[in-house]
Amino acid sequence: MQISTNNALFIGKNLLTLTKVDSTNNYAKLLLANSGPLPDGTVILAEGQEQGRGQAGNSWLSEPGKNLTFSIVLGCSFLLPADQFYLSMAVSLGILDTLKPVLGNDCHIKWPNDIYAGKKKLGGILIENLLAGAALKTSVIGIGLNVNQERFPGLPRATSLMRETNTALPLEPLLGLLCQSIEARFLQLKGGGRKDLKESYLRHLLGYGKKQLFRSGPGREQQVAGSQPAAPQSAVERPLPGPGESKPGTSEMEPFEGVITGITHEGKLLVETETGLLTFEKKEIVFL
Repeated sequence: MQISTNNALFIGKNLLTLTKVDSTNNYAKLLLANSGPLPDGTVILAEGQEQGRGQAGNSWLSEPGKNLTFSIVLGCSFLLPADQFYLSMAVSLGILDTLKPVLGNDCHIKWPNDIYAGKKKLGGILIENLLAGAALKTSVIGIGLNVNQERFPGLPRATSLMRETNTALPLEPLLGLLCQSIEARFLQLKGGGRKDLKESYLRHLLGYGKKQLFRSGPGREQQVAGSQPAAPQSAVERPLPGPGESKPGTSEMEPFEGVITGITHEGKLLVETETGLLTFEKKEIVFL
């Protein structure tokens, strides 16, 4: 990895560094609520987080001083609320653009926006959007990336750049590279490059197009896409099975085979199974 300073145009130019905080996303939202607008691209970096959060309320544990835990504040008024998953795609790809020179092609996005090295989790993203009425106003993008941490007690599927490369990486230059790459993808989104972003996202999506095992997560309500695969928002609930029949994934413990075929406009996962095309929200599907 070539080490450089932050050459981004605006992301990270206003950098607030904290020794310890409950959550950089919480801190950013408090600043926005109490102090008004922040410069676009403001980055809030914490050496340690006490209550870091991931998707769907999961906690994010990070050893102080070893990893990157930060939030980016971006104005996203050009996006409709229904289009917000494109921002998630752009940020995920920006992180991959930074990491692929280090990890090669074994670096992937696990739906919806976890960063994986092989089959182990390297990082995650939590985006919280602030609305003005019914319009998207500001996005707070929380990013956690395991860099130099070597031990993950009780987390067998966690990894770090240090564990994958046997090399310690300086955090500040890596943050600069991430700011540049995320900014480039954000500007691609802002410039109308949604089609290319989605195609790139699917190319880097872990397990895309391959048969694999899943099981349903808590509270799963199965749906099957309507007659037009390109418009999965028209999904309707499948009929109940007859006597002696079962539907894949109806039990949290019942594995089923499927192939990831894409995502909906809102970012739901599309999985083709033996009984049809199913859509899944976060926490509704578990990868086995």
